[in-house]
Amino acid sequence: MKPSSLLIPALAVAMLSAPVALHAQAPGTRAVSGTIFKDPNFNGRLDASEKGGVGATVFLYRINDNGARVRVDFLTTDLVGGYKFPNIPFGRYFLAVRYGGTKFAVTGRPFRIGQRTNAVVRNVPFMNANTVNRYRAFSPTSNPGGLDTPPEVSPPGP
Repeated sequence: MKPSSLLIPALAVAMLSAPVALHAQAPGTRAVSGTIFKDPNFNGRLDASEKGGVGATVFLYRINDNGARVRVDFLTTDLVGGYKFPNIPFGRYFLAVRYGGTKFAVTGRPFRIGQRTNAVVRNVPFMNANTVNRYRAFSPTSNPGGLDTPPEVSPPGP
């Protein structure tokens, strides 16, 4: 047998036996994740007894160097109120959360993702117009950064 014919099976075995990193982060990025949760004690922290799962849409906005706010992505929370934006490039960001059909949106303080930042976790309590004033880190808004603006559509072709 030729030495080169041994190389291909050896490489295949090495590749198959190598550990696979699930949800690996791309270089220069971090994940932004958290839980939207019910907060009956209004302490703003996700306590062990508190549950997520409220229907919410979470929007991630980037704050550019010129101050412009650009929507990066949005998603709906999972069955337990969780959300995750993987592979977000370094920069300044803020979250906006819209709860169910109420269209009540809440924005939080900006945060930075950088070289020295680990994954960013932002747990956000469920709020409404009567309870938002209990949380200093958030403010209500009807349309943060164009939250309800439909995405631009390319012009039709010829």
